[in-house]
Amino acid sequence: MAKVKFKKGKETNLPTAKDEGSIYFTTDTGKIFMDVSSSERKQLYDGTLTKSAADEAYQPKGTYCRNWTVALPSGSSGSKIITVTGAQFAQPPLIAKASGSDDDYAKITAVSATPNTLTFTLSAATSAVLTLMVIETF
Repeated sequence: MAKVKFKKGKETNLPTAKDEGSIYFTTDTGKIFMDVSSSERKQLYDGTLTKSAADEAYQPKGTYCRNWTVALPSGSSGSKIITVTGAQFAQPPLIAKASGSDDDYAKITAVSATPNTLTFTLSAATSAVLTLMVIETF
């Protein structure tokens, strides 16, 4: 196995003699060549710097979010529906406790959503107001 040697320069200045293990970067055309033996040179890259049609058509799809704060009143139990004006929930949101007890937060067993309402399912009644941060993703 030959040692690899990196060389750069203009394509017109490529040596005609092959030097096994030499890799040439052409500074004028962006092409890359490699001498695989003393008699064979392969072009590894054609210097094309344009994007393919698939790359050009790609539109990144990120996750965007809005935050809402909702409060479950003291004594909430079973199924509690809360309307969130301005929300457009497309999927159940992420929720986090903003204030209230950990015990009350643990009573939330499920959250479902329609475009502007949240339905919380609770295993037992809350002992105090539970304020939640709701993250709407779209």
